[in-house]
Amino acid sequence: MWRIAAGQGRRYQLDRIDGATLIDGAACHAVGRTESPSADSASRSTNATPRASADQAARMCSLDADHPMCRGATQAPRLRSFSYWSAANYGRCAQESTPGQPRDRDYCPRTLVEQALQLGLVSSAAVERCRSQWVQNNENRSEQFAIYTCLEKASHMEGMMTSRILSSAPETVSTSLPSNGYRQPAAMAAIHAGNFSQVPPIRGDGTYFHQALGQLGEMCPALGVEAIQLQMTQQLVRRQQEVMARAARGQVTREEAQSIVASIVVGMVMMENCDAKDSHEERQRCERGKEDLMTLPESRDAVQDASLLVKRHACTSNETRRFTANLGKWLMMPPEMRSPLAWADGDREQGRYRAIFENCRRQGGDGSADAWCGCYVRQFSKTKPGTRAHPAEHAATASQTAFVGDNDSWFVPSQLYDCEPQLEQLKVWRRAQAPEKVTACLVGQSAVAESVLPELKACRYRAAWGEIEVRSQQCQPQLLARNWGGETVRCN
Repeated sequence: MWRIAAGQGRRYQLDRIDGATLIDGAACHAVGRTESPSADSASRSTNATPRASADQAARMCSLDADHPMCRGATQAPRLRSFSYWSAANYGRCAQESTPGQPRDRDYCPRTLVEQALQLGLVSSAAVERCRSQWVQNNENRSEQFAIYTCLEKASHMEGMMTSRILSSAPETVSTSLPSNGYRQPAAMAAIHAGNFSQVPPIRGDGTYFHQALGQLGEMCPALGVEAIQLQMTQQLVRRQQEVMARAARGQVTREEAQSIVASIVVGMVMMENCDAKDSHEERQRCERGKEDLMTLPESRDAVQDASLLVKRHACTSNETRRFTANLGKWLMMPPEMRSPLAWADGDREQGRYRAIFENCRRQGGDGSADAWCGCYVRQFSKTKPGTRAHPAEHAATASQTAFVGDNDSWFVPSQLYDCEPQLEQLKVWRRAQAPEKVTACLVGQSAVAESVLPELKACRYRAAWGEIEVRSQQCQPQLLARNWGGETVRCN
């Protein structure tokens, strides 16, 4: 899962070196950590469990490195990126110059490359490739600085390519409800199965779901639809009150403000005294206006689908009761939870966002990753590609990522920290999984040609839905639910 940390004040620090913007590794390298150093040291003392042996703690942290007990661990991440490490240390090197003894401009680039070689952050072959590139291009800058910037850029790109999808089968909605004959079969199947994130938007028919519920209530009074509709009305009133309270504090979005204005207009119309109109025609127009506001346009698809459901399964069947109950739950959810991609309805990039979302949600079973993935994709949609931190070529192929990688991998949206509450929900699900739940099996590995990291390998895994590749210096024989994936798979 992609995780990112903010620096102090939740702002990402940037250093500008020779026209190239380098992300501060101290701000972006940690795995979802926002504590100050003092808070981090405090968490190390308060979260320690005396009963846990060193072996048990090590095993737990290998499965869940972001667990509170493991946040104080000082070991380096599995894949240490030269680009993030150098960004954090370049400024420190430049500030350590001795007064009266100015260093040459190549001192820091040369020193950092030498240290990176010793630490195993770059390979000697990568250094030689960058040197050859400098010679061939006849660049108008020093050799040491050219090698440094070449390694830094290559490392940054390599960190974004930690995973990719090799092959996949389209995800299907698991349901026992026959879908033939329905005008909106995907919506009927997804609601019946309780897979709310897969309920497709129905363009041009915003009343479909509400009228389907009303039609079921008319045909089957014993289903309890009136109680569901009453709950929906009460919930709508509560939400309006909450929005109005936040509006008074100046804390509403543009969309919410427009909704408030529309509600006020409707309220003014409904409060109008039609009896006080001068003529009979004016009084009739006033009454019709109120009636029109309280009447939803007819959805023929909803009438057809609800009628067919009852005809096939009867009012008292488990299928009809389950569909009705799930439809009520779905309608009472806030739009952002009802469908994590509701905000993308009508967007020309909706298909692309859906592909990214579907790849992401495979990380958590039972819909546990839906809220996080919806938030992730929304922040992705707001991020401008083409910058150094967000190369256009990777933004264009984002839907091909397997969403497997290290904490500083792949395309990180600029405002991803807004999704921290949703990420915490996914972490709770991950920690609840049994460690032995295997979600991917290693089926092959090979060396990565021209890598910056020494001995980087491409690890090919088989998951329940297809194959993925994960780049790492060591291929794990299996991936577990606490690492990645929500669907169990058997390894031979």
